[in-house]
Order: sequence, then C-alpha cells, then structure tokens
Amino acid sequence: MADFVVDVHCHVFNADDLPVRGFVQRLHLHTPALGPLLATLIDRVVQGAAPGYAEDMARIRRLLATGGETVADVLGPATFGAAAGLESVGGLESQTDVAFDDLLAQDPIFVRRLSSSLETELRRTGTGTDAGAPSAEGWTDRLADARRAVRWAKLFGLSRLDLAAELVRNSSAQVDLFCPLLVDLDTGLGDRAKTTLRQQVELFEGISSLSMLGRLPGVDNARLHPFIGFDPRRQVNAVLAGLAETPFDVVKSAVLEHGFVGVKVYPPMGWLPLGNTATIDMTATEAVLVDSELRKFYDWCQTEQVPITAHANRSNYADDSFKDFAGPVGWTAALREFPGLRVNLGHFGGARANEPASGWPWRMAKLAVANEHVYADVGNHRIDDTGIARAYFAMLGEMMAATAKTAPMTDRLMFGSDWFMQALLPAHDQFLDSYRSQYRKAFGVAATKRFLGRNALRFLGFDDPGNRNAMRLRQRYQLLAPDRIPDWLA
Repeated sequence: MADFVVDVHCHVFNADDLPVRGFVQRLHLHTPALGPLLATLIDRVVQGAAPGYAEDMARIRRLLATGGETVADVLGPATFGAAAGLESVGGLESQTDVAFDDLLAQDPIFVRRLSSSLETELRRTGTGTDAGAPSAEGWTDRLADARRAVRWAKLFGLSRLDLAAELVRNSSAQVDLFCPLLVDLDTGLGDRAKTTLRQQVELFEGISSLSMLGRLPGVDNARLHPFIGFDPRRQVNAVLAGLAETPFDVVKSAVLEHGFVGVKVYPPMGWLPLGNTATIDMTATEAVLVDSELRKFYDWCQTEQVPITAHANRSNYADDSFKDFAGPVGWTAALREFPGLRVNLGHFGGARANEPASGWPWRMAKLAVANEHVYADVGNHRIDDTGIARAYFAMLGEMMAATAKTAPMTDRLMFGSDWFMQALLPAHDQFLDSYRSQYRKAFGVAATKRFLGRNALRFLGFDDPGNRNAMRLRQRYQLLAPDRIPDWLA
C-alpha cells in the first residue's frame, strides 16, 4: 500500500450546526471564566451571520450542477478560503484583523479579560515550561492570544465550503483523506441547532460529493468523507414521541444512501456507552430505554461494519457528574456484548505531563489489545507544549514497548487534528508537521506511516475490498466519479 495521510478527526461545521453558545461554554468547565467569554466573543464577531442551510445548499447545488463556473461566479465576491486567496481583501486574516482591531478599540477591558483567561487555560493544560507559560513580552503576546481567539471565533461564521478549504490550507494540503465529524449535542445541552440532522446530511453529502468530483473550491485532490452524529437520548425521545423519522433512521440513511462513512457519538453529553442508570436529567426508566436503543445501534454498526468515533477525553461534559462517561468503563461493557464494533476512542484520553499507569490512555490501550477493532486518535493534543510532548511520547514509548500488554497500539493509534476546535492553540497550523516529526523521531519511519494513515484506513475498513464500508464508498465513486477512485480505497 502506498503512503497516505488521513485526518480521522476534524470538523467543518459552522455555528448553525450545533448549539454553539452552550457548547463553547462547556468547552472550559474547568476555567469557568473562559467559556462565557468565548461564547460572548462568538456572539460579537459572528453576530448570527453564519451561512445557513439554504445559502450553503444553493452554492453546493450550483457547483454540483455545472462544475464549469469559476469560483468567483459560484461563491461570490465575499467568499474567502484557499480558493479565493487568503491575502484578498475578504480573506480570513484581514477579516480577523478588522474584527480584532474593532474589539480592542471598543472594549479593551473585554480583550484583557479574554487574553488573561486564555493564558490561564494554556498554563493549566500545559506544563508551564513552554507555550503555556507567561511570556516575557507580556501584554504583546497576550494580544496575540486574543487575536487567535478572534480568528477561531470567526471560523464559526464561515460557510461550510470555506471551512473545508481552510481545513486543507491549515494542513498545507498534505492530507489525502479528511473525516469531518458532525456532532449531535442538542439533548445534552438542552438547546437546538439551527440546521436539522437531515439538513446536515444534505449539506455534507454535497461537500463530500464535490470533493470526489474535484469541484470543491480550494480543496485540490483531498477527499472529505464525513461521520454523522448520533445521540441515543435524542433517539429515545423521538421514539417516545412517535416521530415518523428518528435520529437512528437519519443515521442509517446517511451511511447507506448518502456517502457517510461512520458515526460520531458524545457520551459526556449525559449517557454511558452501555450500562446506563439514572442521572440528574435521565430517569431510571429512560436509562433502560437508552441502553435498548444503543444495543440496536451497535448491532447495526457491527453488521454493516460502520466505524464509530467517540469523544474519549475527560472534557466537554455537559455536567460535572458526566465527566467520566467518556472513559473506558462504558466501552468495556459495550465491547463485551458487541466485540465486532469498530470504535475510535477520540483524543485517546488526552495528553498530559503526568499520566499514571491507571490513567485512561493505559486502560484504553489494554481495551484495544483485547478488542481487535478498537483504535484511538490524538486530536487536540498540546503538541505545541514541549514539556507535554516530551512526557507524552515517553509514555507512548513505554506503552508500545510493553509486548502483548499494550504494544499493539502502534497499529491502532491514528492521526487526528480535531481542527478547528484546536485552532485556539499556539502553532495550530503546525499540528501535523509537529506530530509527524516527533513520532518519526520516537518510533521510526514505518510506525509513523501507520500512525499517519494506514491505521486509519484499516479502522475505516478501506484497506479491505470485502469490507462493507469500503464497498459502499467504492460503489459511490463508481456512480459519481468513476475516473477519480482514490488509491487509498481498496
């Protein structure tokens, strides 16, 4: 097999595709001051201007229908991204500069509070020895942190097509396959996204099809094949309400009919992968129903060989009492009952300076050894922090040298960026290069090739011509783009 790079964990949704204010506030439950500040920042720089379903769908349909129009004809003069050129007047960097300068002039106190909270968060998640340490230049570097936050907030207001172009640009066009993950967070956050699940399927099917045809502006030869979001609690509510189409119906349709290649789940929104009991907002009866719906979901995923990516870090939980729901315990129970599941434990428990032998990464590694289709990715790790990177690679070295106990992780760990959620971090555009160079130094060229692409292709089933997921995608290429079937697809 040739060498390919796969980003198995990334995002190109915009503010309309998730309950953005509640989600952003919960990104930083450990630093209560930062979440509300970021949510306010998004309100101020996006101001409800995120392109909605109708606007993006119209652009997608024009590109799919003709393929012959120029980028300017199709997307209009206000667009930006790799296709339009980031140095243009409407480019992301210049728009960020304008928004940041206006914010600083109008509300310098807010900018100071934002920069101070960001510095606190970087120090909390870092080692205090590098990017997360207080800078010698003080306020100047704090302003740089605040500007980066403004740029991150602007991303929520982009068209999904422009986000796809920016995703490719951020990786310097080095990635062959991206798997953008949609998320279903409405029930956990007690809020509702503007776009429905069905509308998101239509939008992202169109974006994926454009990448297959080579018509997605700014994306060049990269392909985008998305995961659909699923929440079993929303499924239970839909079943109890007698809805004609449930979220599980949408998931099955997305995978079997619309080119989606997996499902993203988010246990810290208030449910365990299996073995649910009553919680602060779920009764014991509802917990039984959630487990019942999960069993139906897992049985279908196992039969159809549909990969699942799960948030698997102690972060982004909807309530403090849910902070361990993303851990290995629930997945141990689910895999005991459904051993054929293909599960990616996203974020691999996180990267920290001091990870005990009882920590999530070690327990997840042992879970992967006991289950041949369990994988993990490194999305949103603080690879920018030298202290954390050094400690994390030391832990991985110990893990991969531990013979049969955890050594198989060398064939299970995958590259994933978690772009654009990690765009708040310093050097976010160096994430791929940093991980590649440090992984190669620690484990050699062959292991790095597996980490960057081959492990992900195996997780997705794309290395096996008899895998049902690979067969579905190949049939889709034969229908839509028979002359552009990628070499990474068996």
